[in-house]
Amino acid sequence: MPQTPFQPARSNIFDLSRSPLEGLNLIDASAGTGKTYAICGLVLRLLLEKDLAIEQILVVTYTEAATEDLRDRIRQKLRHALNALNNPPGDDVFLREYLANIKDCKSAARRLSEALQCFDQAAIFTIHGFCQRMLLENCFESNTLFDAELIADDSYLIREIIEDFWRHIFSRSSDLLSLYIADKLTPDALYDFLSRFIPHHLIQFIPAFEPAAVCSHLSDSETEYIEAYRSVCHEW
Repeated sequence: MPQTPFQPARSNIFDLSRSPLEGLNLIDASAGTGKTYAICGLVLRLLLEKDLAIEQILVVTYTEAATEDLRDRIRQKLRHALNALNNPPGDDVFLREYLANIKDCKSAARRLSEALQCFDQAAIFTIHGFCQRMLLENCFESNTLFDAELIADDSYLIREIIEDFWRHIFSRSSDLLSLYIADKLTPDALYDFLSRFIPHHLIQFIPAFEPAAVCSHLSDSETEYIEAYRSVCHEW
């Protein structure tokens, strides 16, 4: 049976010292298997093999805590590599195997020293932090305000919109309808309902009835209810 172009390729063992630095590469691994260790090694290889400055290498992660941890570990890896050029690398298998193949140790030491001296300029960010930096540095191209602020958690804005909607709608409704709705639906319940659909902003809610007709029907029903209530009170 001929192979289709959509047949997945076989998985290969990742070799930190020899894997190509070009193209797109995906490393899929569980927690605690050495992904951060691999990132530190790749940064080291890019500095020495591609002759890049530390600020030319972009590293992104999810949280601020992960960013600080990644920054510290990359700095430590570069410092250990610089020390290992003149001293035994210790227990680091990657440094021992990789640095053994370095031909120009003097040039490698110079690049690592420059990277450590300029490490404050290292492009290590959270994903949203990097996006905010790019928008601010390219305000004219992106039509972004100079003081634009990127909000990672917009849940409080959604709650404000729901509360404004709640006040706007039910402040104009009758007491009977407001009392009925307040017993059946709260702003928190409405937020829980809408939060499932907020990420899918293209979804359109199609009503299963004609709003004008239903509103008129509810108004008539409410009038009949009030008249019946007054009649009962009068007879009582």
